[in-house]
Amino acid sequence: MDRTVSNLPGIPDPMAFRRSEDDNANRHQHAGQHLDDISHAHESAVRAHRQSHMMVNDPYTLPPNGHSPPPKRIAQKRSLLRNRIGNFKWNWFACTMSTGGLAIAISESPKVFSGMKTIGKIFMILDIVLFITFTCCISTRFILEPKAFKRSLSDPTEAWFFGCWFLSQATIIGNIEQYGIPASGPWLVKAQEILLWCYVAFTIPLGIGLFAYHFATNKITLDKIQPSMALGIYPTMLAGTLASLIALKQPPSSALPIIIGGIAFQGLGFMISYLIFAIFIYRCFAIGLPAPQTRVGMFIMVGSPGYTAAALQGLGNAAAMKFPVGYMGTMISAGEVLKVVATAVNAWLWLLSLTFFGWSVVGVGFGLKEMRFDVTWWAVVFPNVGWTIATALLGKSLDSQGIQWVSCGMIVILVVCWIIVAYSNVKAIAGGQCPPP
Repeated sequence: MDRTVSNLPGIPDPMAFRRSEDDNANRHQHAGQHLDDISHAHESAVRAHRQSHMMVNDPYTLPPNGHSPPPKRIAQKRSLLRNRIGNFKWNWFACTMSTGGLAIAISESPKVFSGMKTIGKIFMILDIVLFITFTCCISTRFILEPKAFKRSLSDPTEAWFFGCWFLSQATIIGNIEQYGIPASGPWLVKAQEILLWCYVAFTIPLGIGLFAYHFATNKITLDKIQPSMALGIYPTMLAGTLASLIALKQPPSSALPIIIGGIAFQGLGFMISYLIFAIFIYRCFAIGLPAPQTRVGMFIMVGSPGYTAAALQGLGNAAAMKFPVGYMGTMISAGEVLKVVATAVNAWLWLLSLTFFGWSVVGVGFGLKEMRFDVTWWAVVFPNVGWTIATALLGKSLDSQGIQWVSCGMIVILVVCWIIVAYSNVKAIAGGQCPPP
C-alpha cells in the first residue's frame, strides 16, 4: 500500500524528503565548523599581531634576537641622562675640593708611616680625575642649554658654589707642590709661581664681582643667609693658603712677594667670610637654625679661621727662612718675628675653629633624623681640612708631641668622613636621587 502510494504521480516520496533534510543538516554542520575554524584563525592572528606590537613598543621587552634594546628604551635613557646633566650644578665640586684637600692634609701629617705618601697620591690622582669629569659634565650642561651658565651665576643659591670650581683648582696646585716638586726639576717650582699668580688674577675679580652683582640684582632676606655664601670669597682666601705652601720652595726673590701677597689675600678672604658668618649667627638667634637638609653647610664656618691659621703659620715659617737680614729696616729678623706672631694667631684662630665646629655638630645632631643625602655633605670634609693642617703646623711650631698626635687623629677622622660621604654619594647616584632626574 505504501509502495503504491509513493509511486503515485504528484505525491512526493517521504523517504526522499527525509534524506534531503539529512543532507541539508550535514551541509549546515560542515559550514559551521568551517566558520569556527576561520574565526579561531583570525583570533590567533590578532593575538600574534598584538604581541608583536607590544614587543616593539614595550621599553622593557627585548626584541626576538635578544641583543639590542628597543628604540623607545634608548630614547628614555637619553632623556634621563640629559635631565641629570641639566641638574648638575657647581656644588658638585665640593667633592673634588674635599678630595684634594684631604691629600694636602695627609702630606702635612707630622707623623709619617710607610705607604702614607702613596695614599696621599691616590687621593691627588682621584681629585684630578673627578675634577676633569665634573668639568666635562657641567660644560655639557651649558652646551645643551646656553642660558644655564648665566642663570647659575645669578641664582642666589647656586652662584656661591661657583667658587668651588676655583677651590678645586687650588687643591690641585697645592698637591702638585706637595707631591710633584720632590719628583721633578726646578722648572716645576717656576711653573707653580706662575700658576699661583694666574689663580690670583682670576679669583680676586671673582670675589669682588660676584658679591657686587648680587648686591645690585638680588634682595636676600635673613632666612636665606647661609654659611655657603662665604664660598664666593673662599677662592681669594685660598690664594693665601696656596702661597704658604709654595713660598717655602721658591727662591728668595720670588718668595718675598708671595709671602706678602699671601697675607693680604688671606686677610681679605677671612674678613669677608667672617662678616657673613656674623650675619648667619644673628639669623640663628632671630629665626633659628636653617633647615636640616642644609645644616651640614654650617661646617663651612670652620674653614675660614682654620685655613687662615694654617696659611699664616706657613707664611711665617717661610718668612723666617726667606726674609733677608735687615728687611723693613729692623735690627732683628723680621721673618722670625712674623713666625712668632703667626704661631700666636694660629692658637687664637684654632680655638675659634673649635667653637664653630662644636656649633655645627650640635646643629647637625638636632636635625639628623630629618636629613637625607645632598652633595653639600662634603662640607664635613673640606672646611675641616684647613683646621687639621693648622693643628699639624701648630704642633710642629711648638714642638708639641701631644698636638701633633691630635692632628694625626684628625686626619684619620677626615679619611673616615670622606669614605662615609663618598659611599652615600655613590648610593644616591645609583638610586637616582643625586643629581635628580
